[in-house]
Amino acid sequence: MVNQAGGLLISSSGVCMAEPARPVFLKKFLSGEAHFAFWDIVSKGIGFLNTFLILSALSVYQYGVFQLLLSFYALLSNFLFLGGGVVSNDIMRFVGEGREDKAKKLFLEYHGLRVFGAIVLGLFLFFGSGLLAFRYPPEMIAFAKPLALLLVFEVLFSILKSLLKMRLRFGIVASRSTLYKFFELAALLSFLSAGGLSVGRVIWAMIVGSVVSSLILLRPAYSALTHWRGRIAAPERILFRVFRHHGKWEILQQFTGKFSAFLQPWLIKIFVSTEAVAVYSVAQVAVSSFIGFFPTKTLGTLIPLEAGNADRLKRLYHLGSKYLLVFSVVLAGIAAIFVPVAVGAIFEKYLPSLPYFFLLLLHLPISALGSVTSTFMVVMRRQKHLFFQKILRSVFALPMLLFLWAGGLWGMAAYQLVFAALLFLSLYAFLKAVPPGFRIVWQDLVYFGPADKEFITRVFSEIKKRLPGRFWKRAAS
Repeated sequence: MVNQAGGLLISSSGVCMAEPARPVFLKKFLSGEAHFAFWDIVSKGIGFLNTFLILSALSVYQYGVFQLLLSFYALLSNFLFLGGGVVSNDIMRFVGEGREDKAKKLFLEYHGLRVFGAIVLGLFLFFGSGLLAFRYPPEMIAFAKPLALLLVFEVLFSILKSLLKMRLRFGIVASRSTLYKFFELAALLSFLSAGGLSVGRVIWAMIVGSVVSSLILLRPAYSALTHWRGRIAAPERILFRVFRHHGKWEILQQFTGKFSAFLQPWLIKIFVSTEAVAVYSVAQVAVSSFIGFFPTKTLGTLIPLEAGNADRLKRLYHLGSKYLLVFSVVLAGIAAIFVPVAVGAIFEKYLPSLPYFFLLLLHLPISALGSVTSTFMVVMRRQKHLFFQKILRSVFALPMLLFLWAGGLWGMAAYQLVFAALLFLSLYAFLKAVPPGFRIVWQDLVYFGPADKEFITRVFSEIKKRLPGRFWKRAAS
């Protein structure tokens, strides 16, 4: 008799029945998320120092300009990451099926196209930024050239990250954010000692962090190519077929979704002020930082490996939704205590952002359910439905204008919460219709029975194996 609870295949004798070449899901999930959690804590600690330096050195107006620049950069960067989710999902499916030749072909086709696009777009920004003067203010145009460099370097990093995640090297991937912020901090301190910080110098510090941290990943990324050395890539063109079938929907939904995010700070600037962009951004960044602790960073890599087991997928979806929702509520409580103390003690000029922060904390549980559901939609290759969900978000851009016009920043916060909830419900309605029939048992979300106790015990057992014996002896004493 086989027990599939928790995504593990275990016989009645307790022997793992998974294929020898396939990593056990729970072990790989906990191992990967542990790496990400550790490096997230370190990264956010260093990132807090970076934020302290930037917010202290820049005026509220300058920080507003910086956020507008980042939104412009994000829009351009989006063009170079279109279709990335569906391509990564299909590559992992090929790896799980043992079709390394097809995985290699798809990898080379997609990332070769991205490098070409990054060079073209980077050259345009570097040499043709003056053409944007008709639409953007002079202070924006002045920073277009360094943004072009950052764009190219981040594309190169994403290629290294793809190689490492493909071979489940989560620890190395997770460390990159910390390395990035460490070298960014070093550059910020150097600039600060050399005459102070400006918006331009902050961007150059980001470039330093990107370049140096990516160079450190070159050697482990090269070793990740071992599986492909001497292996001939599949002869057929795979990328075009992927984009023609289910991939085109992700491209369209990514574009529409990112465009809505790009509009937000510019609409705040138009309807309120540049300073309001900074105030609202601080509230958003604080909430996003806590969402970054969600243990979901390995799901997009691991779940496609289980795509052939319908019962396991259904259970993973239910457990993922349930436990991530509980985790998000606990995290929101911690954030509600920590952030006001930190802002009041260190960033007093941003105290006006706290009321919006408290309201936006409601976004954590909504985001928890939405992130799990979105992951499973991609795994099941339902990008078409994701596209229509993003179209729905774009249609709601008009209500965003009305909310902002009527309620200012309060209206913007209300808009984000209301429509995030509506978009999750629409996505969940799509997923329920996907075989094998994914469901959230709502009454089970607040009930913890013997099955939950058994699962949590197994989780802690796996965690215990990864901690030194001295830790448990001290805890017992």
